[in-house]
Amino acid sequence: MNRQTTKNKGTIRGHFFLYCLTILIAVACLIECTKEDDTLKVSPDKLEFDISGGVKSFKVTSKVDWTVDFNADDLDRITVSPLSGSGNGTVTVTVKERMASLNGQIVVSGSDYVLQRGTVEVLVKGIDFTLSPEEVDFPDNGGLQTFKISALKQLPGTSWTVSSDANWLTVSPSSGSKDGTFTVSATKNTSTLYRNANVDVNWGIKKTIPVYQSGVYSKSVIFWISKDLGCGYISVRLEGHGASSIIGYYPSGSPGCSSGLNAVFTYVLPGTYTYSASCSGGREWSGSVSVVKDDNSCVLIKLE
Repeated sequence: MNRQTTKNKGTIRGHFFLYCLTILIAVACLIECTKEDDTLKVSPDKLEFDISGGVKSFKVTSKVDWTVDFNADDLDRITVSPLSGSGNGTVTVTVKERMASLNGQIVVSGSDYVLQRGTVEVLVKGIDFTLSPEEVDFPDNGGLQTFKISALKQLPGTSWTVSSDANWLTVSPSSGSKDGTFTVSATKNTSTLYRNANVDVNWGIKKTIPVYQSGVYSKSVIFWISKDLGCGYISVRLEGHGASSIIGYYPSGSPGCSSGLNAVFTYVLPGTYTYSASCSGGREWSGSVSVVKDDNSCVLIKLE
């Protein structure tokens, strides 16, 4: 009798366990189904416009209330309507004609921002054009460079302009209304210093052409000694370039084009120059040095 009772109790417990497990599974399925029903979707998830703008829309699939938020770099040229809704709906996006490109994002969300959210990317293609070449490097004696301007995306009736920020550059023509060419000319650079400037081209958007020009060719003339001559510092004068001093020596060989302990004269133009040198011990030197255009950046003169 006791065995039978125990067996019956075990059967009842087993049935009760299965009953509870069934309830839990049903509740879980109900929660998941509810979540699925409450999700919010948008279609399509991307809207693309050309430079002329236009009107496009996307659908909202939802069983909940929702609101619309929009972010872009030019909110004045885009209108989104409506900004809220309930259940399924359609959102219209209107883009005005614009010169520059634009990227934006529309977010449609319900009360549960994680599950109830849809994102639509908005891409607006603006004016674009190419320039060839994209930069120019003039020699010191100046020159002229022709540039080609070509539209990739353009609005009818628009025009381009060209300007420079340097008085040593001249652009011609300074404006146009279609694909074409313009020139940039540079005057002679009489300085030994390198210089640069910018040419700005505006055709709805601005593009900048870097302009470079080398200075007049020059070198450094360097006087040096390889041992202590026993007369202290050596004063050196170079025709047209003032004076400098040798204050030490290089026993291991040529110092190269570094300044260091040498008498250095910079920005010496091509030509022939006389020099003289002396020290407190009564020693004197004189002669001439020629500067020519080649791959060397300096002229080395060793005093013996």
